[in-house]
Amino acid sequence: MGTTIRKLMPSGMYRTGILETWFHDMSLEGLHVNEFGYYFAAFDKGEPKDIRYSMDIMAKDPGKEELQIYSDCGWDHVSYRRDVHLFRTDGNSGARAIHTDKHDRELSVRRLERKMRIGIAVSTVLLAASVVAMVYMLMYDRDFLLSTLERGSSSISANITFFIILTVRAAEEFTGIRELGRHLRGDAEQRTGWRQTMRIRKGYLAAMSLVVILTISATVYEIADTGVATMDEYPASLDVLRLPDIETRKDLYSNNEQDSFFLEPKSLLADSMYIVSEELFSNDGYETHISLHFYDLRFPSITEKVIDGWEYRISKGVLSKPDDPYLDYLSFEEKCGGCYVFASKGDLALVAMYTGNEASSLVVSSIRDYLMRIDGNRK
Repeated sequence: MGTTIRKLMPSGMYRTGILETWFHDMSLEGLHVNEFGYYFAAFDKGEPKDIRYSMDIMAKDPGKEELQIYSDCGWDHVSYRRDVHLFRTDGNSGARAIHTDKHDRELSVRRLERKMRIGIAVSTVLLAASVVAMVYMLMYDRDFLLSTLERGSSSISANITFFIILTVRAAEEFTGIRELGRHLRGDAEQRTGWRQTMRIRKGYLAAMSLVVILTISATVYEIADTGVATMDEYPASLDVLRLPDIETRKDLYSNNEQDSFFLEPKSLLADSMYIVSEELFSNDGYETHISLHFYDLRFPSITEKVIDGWEYRISKGVLSKPDDPYLDYLSFEEKCGGCYVFASKGDLALVAMYTGNEASSLVVSSIRDYLMRIDGNRK
């Protein structure tokens, strides 16, 4: 059993002149094609031979009788992919060129052109629609915006990358079909040089591979970079949990050895995101707990939407909104045994959930001062 070798093709399968020359040159090196696809072809390794190849575009698969006619004319059927069929003959056989009925081939090419136009149009519309839908949902869907921040933005990049790859591939196929059509109509000579085309295709595939690798790496980074960490970028944040009840009650203790600063990775929408949480207990049964969602956003224009999304998510709508000369926004809602606080300043957004006996006004004042210190001490 011979050795099978797979090689990258220098072009898409519709640039038949280039592939016919390439397959012939490979045979001279002892590699004889037995199968081809869109990106790769499989070769049987053997003795170097002078073998001519011809690729025919057919509207329908040839039957046994039609293949026999080809064989009687000296051409053996090798393989096919969709509408493209590959034939070969010995270089010294004297077999006439297989492309004798250009009218039939041009009809097939026209049919392919119509199909590819539809494919490109669909891919482009889907790409544009996905981008528009994501932008619209980020602007107007509270849950989608918060979910995107919480999960990171790599999923958006992955979807856009997928549609770009589909569109570029469809455009490459359409270019090959149009080139073949011009050749059949006598408007242009069919290209046969494959070396430059191979270099271009390798560069294109390398660029697309890099985009895919970066997208996957961003996803892996978002997962791997999530963990427990302190908010080192914001030194003034370290005392956010030092509320008055914690300061006055010396018997409080934590089940954690250290404060829990849960770090979310950077994304397309935020430079930094943190979820800070601490729960303290006392021997007489008193418990106090505070959790904080903090966002350092890349776009100040979405700060209001982030706060609005959190208010919609956890608030019952009974909000108090004290005037504040420094913060862009401040509101809170009292709940049984605690309160919610919502605040923003420029590109900083903060949501706090407190449970304990401390007065809501003191919690609000502490959160307000905390956000002011972060804004004043940012690097």
